[in-house]
Amino acid sequence: KTTEVLTGEVLGTGSSTYFASRSITLVDLQVPPDFGPYKMRDRVKLPNGLMYEVVGGVNNDGGFHGWNPGGVVQLKRVED
Repeated sequence: KTTEVLTGEVLGTGSSTYFASRSITLVDLQVPPDFGPYKMRDRVKLPNGLMYEVVGGVNNDGGFHGWNPGGVVQLKRVED
C-alpha cells in the first residue's frame, strides 16, 4: 500500500514570500517471517531504486497457534 501526501507552507524572508512544498510517500511493506531485525530510522532501498526510512512496523509473531505469516514495515520518503 502506498500513500502520497503533499504538504506545503508559506514562508517569509524579509520582504519576499514564497511557497515551499514537499512530497511525503508512505509505504506499507509486507515482509516474510524471517525478515531481519529492523530499527526505527533504518533505511531501506526498494526495487524501484529509491531509499525509504523505517517509521514503524507490525510483527505477527504467530500468537498461541504458532502461525507466522510475516509482518509489515512502515516506510516513509520525503522529497523537497
